[in-house]
Amino acid sequence: MEILNDITTNNTEEHIVVDEVNKRIIFYQYDEEVLCDKLKKIVKTEKEHEFEKISIYTEESNIELVDSLDLIYEGKIDGFYNGEDAYIYSQFINPERYYSKYKQEQEKLIETVINKYDGTIEELILLDQFEIRKADITDSIEMASVFSKVFETYPTPMDEPKYIKKIMQEETLFSVITHKDQIVSIASADINPKYNNAEITDCATLPSFRGNGLLSHIIYHLEQRLQANNVPNLFSLTRAISTGMNHVIAKHGYEYRGTLIQNCDISGSFEDMNIWVKQV
Repeated sequence: MEILNDITTNNTEEHIVVDEVNKRIIFYQYDEEVLCDKLKKIVKTEKEHEFEKISIYTEESNIELVDSLDLIYEGKIDGFYNGEDAYIYSQFINPERYYSKYKQEQEKLIETVINKYDGTIEELILLDQFEIRKADITDSIEMASVFSKVFETYPTPMDEPKYIKKIMQEETLFSVITHKDQIVSIASADINPKYNNAEITDCATLPSFRGNGLLSHIIYHLEQRLQANNVPNLFSLTRAISTGMNHVIAKHGYEYRGTLIQNCDISGSFEDMNIWVKQV
């Protein structure tokens, strides 16, 4: 589409992601002088594409500019840009995309989680029947199978072994827990070398093995690997309606920084995502 060619230039100073699966466009880095024009082009041609949400990540120095564009502030990620905070503002081209379906329940969950944990991690003891390790390329088929069993839909094609191989060969670390040599729980750390941060993501545990604290062990395992790789700025976007994931991430000392409304397609519908941050 012509509009996308206009937005995503070859300018190395820009970093703009066109996310067709989740019907959104994300501006991580951009030319401030033409940002307003690009946003107007997207909205003006809305009938030619299916994008419903635009998100702008900005450093503190550009907040005044972004504020002038009449966008909605959704939250921030501490240390996102090589230690500098990223403030996230969004424009909802489709007004229905701004509707938070379970707002009251989600706010109550956040309040409960924040009040429960003080950032102190209890000693983690993995039951003898489980083993934790780094994942490798040969695990891709089995990992894809786990993701396909856990999620009806997902923002990225984690049910495709080729895709998992691709991101493992780039900058994504996976850790897994096995039971009788079968993978039963997974999570990843998606490293962004450009900004020296990492997202704790792709968390999945087979239903029959939930309740054993497996993801808690994997998150700690990933954090140790990130420390060894000198990646200190971590964040995680958890499903706002997921009691388990919000408890797990808060338990590990992550701090809540806001909620991204109807941000991505998980398990068949767009869901709100809570922002959690941590420095290690």
